[in-house]
Amino acid sequence: MAIPLAPMRDFCKQDRPATATIQVSSSSAADMPSISPSLPLMFKAHVLGSVTARVALDAQRSSPRSFTAAMEAIRNAESKLARHVSRQTLPVMRLQEKALKLADLRCRLYNETSPLERATAVETVLTNVRNVQRHGSAGALMMAQLCGPEQVLLRRRDVLSSRFWAGELNQRGVFRQQVEQLVELERGYVPAGYPTEQIIHSIFNHLERACPQAPTFNPQSSVLARFRQDVLGTQTLRAETSTPA
Repeated sequence: MAIPLAPMRDFCKQDRPATATIQVSSSSAADMPSISPSLPLMFKAHVLGSVTARVALDAQRSSPRSFTAAMEAIRNAESKLARHVSRQTLPVMRLQEKALKLADLRCRLYNETSPLERATAVETVLTNVRNVQRHGSAGALMMAQLCGPEQVLLRRRDVLSSRFWAGELNQRGVFRQQVEQLVELERGYVPAGYPTEQIIHSIFNHLERACPQAPTFNPQSSVLARFRQDVLGTQTLRAETSTPA
């Protein structure tokens, strides 16, 4: 299967006249307002046009106005990405990297944290890029391949793998839930009657191959082995209890 500018200080410095002495009382200095922590983000968002800063501002303010501004920035970035695809000025790998970044911003905006939600966000970005391609164009053909079933499944597995090997899915119940959700999604891509155990084995094999270092040196490998036994054991128990006597 293939498939947050540090606060700006000392904006300008003026040389003091040789004959002048400038004194500021301590009370006046204490009364000076402090620089808002949001100023750097505002500068990045409104001056530099950073989409990431727009999303970070919404996290600070959490208002309908900031949410709308952040979502508009994401959609504009998707439109820009689509234009690059139309002009064939973006390699496939770079396109996927940018789509993943925009998907992460979508998840932050909606406060979505699960692997499935992140994978869904990736497909949303890619679908939005695909929908504006001219029919039959090179961009449309490329997006059709990227949005194909095998690539969709591969990206979903990749999201689960990256989260697991990063140590974010070490709770047995949470991990099992994510695997079961993925299995249910994959059922729509295999023939009717295809053994569920085979889908589960295939997912775990993918996770093993994605190990960032030799399994014997990665503590997560033993966690994965225990999780495989747990998920498959649960699956076997369900099968036995559902079989007519």
